[in-house]
This record gives sequence, C-alpha cells and structure tokens, in this order.
Amino acid sequence: MKKSVEIRQELSGLVSSQEAILATAQKENRDLNEAEATSFNDLQGKIEEKRAALAIAEKMEENQRDFGIAKPGKSVSAEDGKDGEQREIEKLQTRFNIGTAIRMAGEGNWEGAEKEVHELGVAEMRASGKDVSNHSFIMPASMVRASAQTVSEDSGNYGGKLVQPQAPRVVESFIPKLFIEELGATVLTGLSGGKLPLPVPANYAFSWYNETEDATSQKAAITGPELDPKRAAAVVLISNRLLNNASVDAQAMVMSNLKNAAGRALNDAAINGLGAKDPLGLLNMTGLGAGSSTAAATPTWALINELKGKIQAADSTEVSLGYLLDPTLMALLETIQKGNGAGFIAENGKIGGLKSVATSLVKAIAGTPELHTAIFGDWSQLFVGQWGGIAFVVDPLTAASANSVKVTVNMEADVQVANKKAFAVNSFFKTV
Repeated sequence: MKKSVEIRQELSGLVSSQEAILATAQKENRDLNEAEATSFNDLQGKIEEKRAALAIAEKMEENQRDFGIAKPGKSVSAEDGKDGEQREIEKLQTRFNIGTAIRMAGEGNWEGAEKEVHELGVAEMRASGKDVSNHSFIMPASMVRASAQTVSEDSGNYGGKLVQPQAPRVVESFIPKLFIEELGATVLTGLSGGKLPLPVPANYAFSWYNETEDATSQKAAITGPELDPKRAAAVVLISNRLLNNASVDAQAMVMSNLKNAAGRALNDAAINGLGAKDPLGLLNMTGLGAGSSTAAATPTWALINELKGKIQAADSTEVSLGYLLDPTLMALLETIQKGNGAGFIAENGKIGGLKSVATSLVKAIAGTPELHTAIFGDWSQLFVGQWGGIAFVVDPLTAASANSVKVTVNMEADVQVANKKAFAVNSFFKTV
C-alpha cells in the first residue's frame, strides 16, 4: 500500500492536469469540447479513487503511530511510531535546496525533491481552500519550523541527524525558535481555517456542605481572545548566480536571511505590534498589570520583584515565569545589588533566579527614549499562531536587468495573550 504522502502527490498531479484542461478552454473563451470533457471526467474518477485510498492510508498510519504496530518479525522503534508522511518529508529535506526551488518556480519547471516538496505545499493550500498563483513555491507547514533544535530529544528528529560520521546537508526549518518561545510562549504552527479561539474559563470555587446536602451548581463564563490570521510579507531580490549555486553554504545563506526576518517579525509583533494590520503587542495592550512607578525611577530589587507580585496577586498561572527587557537595562541590573550581601538583581542571565531575555526589540515608549521597560509574566499565556505553509512568489522578469529574481514571501500569523492578568509591565526605569 502506498504512503499518504505519495498519494497526495498523485492527487496534486491529477488536479493540475484538470486545471490545464480548463485553462486551455478558458484561454479560448469556450466550453470544454467532448474530448476535453471526457478527459476531465476520467481524471475526476481517478481523483475519487485516490481520495478513498488516501483515507485508508491516513487511518493506517494513524493506527501505526498511536499503537506502535510493527511488521511481523520487526521490533517496534521510535522510527516505526512516527507518522509516515513526516518520515518522507525528513528524507526530502536532505535533498531539498531552497535556491533551486525558487529558480524552478520562476521557470515553471519542477523536478526532483523540490517538486515533491512544492506539491505537498500546494496540496495543503488547496485543502485550506486557497489558490496558488503561477510561479509560486509553497513550503509545506511540516517544514515551516521544528519545536526545538536538539540532538538527543524527540528521537533525534530535530538535531540527531546532525551527528553523523560524514557531514550532512542541513536544511533548517523556515521559522527559527523565537526568543519569546524560550521564555515559554505557546507556538502553534500549521494551523488551517480561520480564527482560533483561546478560551479562558473563570475560576470555580468549592464550598462546604453537610453530608447529604445538595451542592449548588456553578456556571463559569468562558471568554477569551482569538488568534486571527494576519499576512506578513517580504520582497527580496536574489541574484541568479546565487540561486544557481548548489553549495550548502549558499543555500544556508538564502534560508538564513529569510527565516531570520520571519522570526524577527513574529518576535517584534508580540512586543510592539500596533494591532492595525499587525498583531497587538504587549507594550500596546491595556489591562496588563502595572508597576508602581509613574515617573522616571532608578531600578531597585523592590521595583523589579513587585512585577512578580502583581501577577501573583491577580491569581495568574505560574507555568513559565520570566522577564523580558532591553540589553541596557539588563546590563545595569547586573551591577545593582538586591541588598547587602544578597547578590545582584541579575546574575548568570537570570533575574531573581528566573529566566530572562534581553533584546533590543523591547523599545522605549514613544517620546521617552531615556526610559526602559521590564515585562514580567507567565509566557505560556502568550500564543503565537502560524497558518499553513510559507508561499514564495517568484517574479523572474522585473529584476532581470539586474540578473536577479524578485521573490515575495508570504506567511499568515497572529499573536495573542490569552490571559492578560498573567503579565505586568514597568516602563519607567532610567539607566543614567
């Protein structure tokens, strides 16, 4: 029996053949002739057969993944329990070249691993009801990012393959691990459909009763924000010489530049987003806890630590507590003692023993460049959602005079705080 990934590729090819038949008739502004209609219907029959086969393959792969069923005479391993499609994608990643894929998209001529990856992405887009424009390359959601880059964890799926006797070809995920994720933010990738609600239930309360007394039923409201896909895009010029270079270093440079921009866009939106076309970031939200400072203040342990007290007083969760601030403030906190002999506020990259991240993306409030901000919270309550794959639209003509192609990269994502009482901010720290 064929694997689901193979059947999806075949389905994509059949649909493409149908599109070609329709395109010819549309170009000539006419209906399908008898021969074309027959061919279209024949293809439709094959599509229905493939759909039935795909349903069976997916059910079988799910059973094997959930219950670890091995073939007779073969022991069950972590590799056996993995999704069949994911195994195929991992194999494709070792042969895939981002530069080659972009070049092929511009030429409209697909082959090899790049064709297989593109067809997976196209199938995902169509399953979500989205069109794929000409000269596009779609990176499927399964290649957008990994949850972490490790060697021994996750059966080595996200790093173990780097430890080999011979140097491998490295194909990194498109979206890197975000620093807000290091603090504990919840990242959801490969989403489909429209909005995704983030329900936040109100607290329930126990009461005391006599042995046989009726307990009063409770009804707690469930409210919360929604992750709503928003489009982020970048337009870049890439030289044909670079695209035609098959070296690992050249490929890594193209991917690194693109993925770093994508990661920065998500991190920046989570902190500074205005909530217009972009997500609403933490520094522009209302309803968060606030430090006691109302004017410029020198950082002290009491002012830094009170942010933790603010969210604890609001009965927030305490799953992934940590600080986010700018490098200048972090450097200052490393020189300020908590008290006599009690150590410094920041030591070994942590504040008060809790994880912290210092980044230039934590900017001063508009009009007050001399003031610095510290954010404290339960970062598991910050959600980042990314829908589907990443679409690369290649224009081989506009920049032809510069021996380059113009590549437009599109992704859909959003950032939301599920529970605002989980964060507290002080934006009045001075460093001089």
